[in-house]
Amino acid sequence: MQIKIIGAATSDVPPAWQQSNIEYLGLSTKEEVERQMRTCRLFIAPVANNFGSKIKVLECLSRGTPIIASPGALSGIPFSDQLPKFSLGDPAGAARLVAKFTRNRDDAVKLSAKLKDLNREFCSSRSHRWAELLLAIKARPLRRRRNFSLVSPLRRPRTERLDTTNPWPAEFEVGVKEPIGVSSVGLYDVEKLDGQPLRWSTPKASLRIRLNHQTLPRKLVIRLHDIPYSIGLDLTLFANGTQIYRGVVEAGFNKILTLPNLTNEPELEICVSTQGFQAPGDTRRLGVALHSLLLCQ
Repeated sequence: MQIKIIGAATSDVPPAWQQSNIEYLGLSTKEEVERQMRTCRLFIAPVANNFGSKIKVLECLSRGTPIIASPGALSGIPFSDQLPKFSLGDPAGAARLVAKFTRNRDDAVKLSAKLKDLNREFCSSRSHRWAELLLAIKARPLRRRRNFSLVSPLRRPRTERLDTTNPWPAEFEVGVKEPIGVSSVGLYDVEKLDGQPLRWSTPKASLRIRLNHQTLPRKLVIRLHDIPYSIGLDLTLFANGTQIYRGVVEAGFNKILTLPNLTNEPELEICVSTQGFQAPGDTRRLGVALHSLLLCQ
């Protein structure tokens, strides 16, 4: 079985990844990508993030290219439950699924036909949706216009501030559950990954926390999601200008770091610094994927 990988050259990967049956085609060209999609026996999409639809997967579906994928690669596909999937945490199971479609040509041909049918049915079901929606809106009676207040009467305005008078709990989340009163720069909104909170930083990000001197934190616990694109990034963390960590983002990243003495400090500033990256299909420049950021006594 010959495996061809587009997006990396042989010089870009570690020696352990260089095998006789693996050919790295580099960034390649649009024409070469299209040729591979037309001629390959199977397209494998091992994607960890579920941020929107993946263009390469959509191209496979439009061409009927046989594809197996991780659940993250199929985000945004309405009939993903009917496509063959594998888990990134089960490489042996993924290998068996690859073997099933590469060794048996009939299975690959059937999968290709199924993809074409599913794609055709979906496109057909959506071809008249706009016309149906407009007709449904037109058929409804016109409602009297109301003037809405910008402040809902059902919810009090959010005027809370970070409590610096009462003792804080032993562990205090300030990253993905940022309390009102904690200010941040360079952090995106909280997302979900496999039901868990995820908050991306930019390559340079910071958090400012007004300190509670009754219960000053002594430790910072930082846990990151295992996102392939961020694994291997150089990461430096600062607390009020003091470097508290410098190393590489690795799988299962979960560090307990000692904070500097904060006795006479009015606030704590945590700074995150990394070279960053841009994931395919994502316009954002990303840093690390926060799972949690805890201040501990």
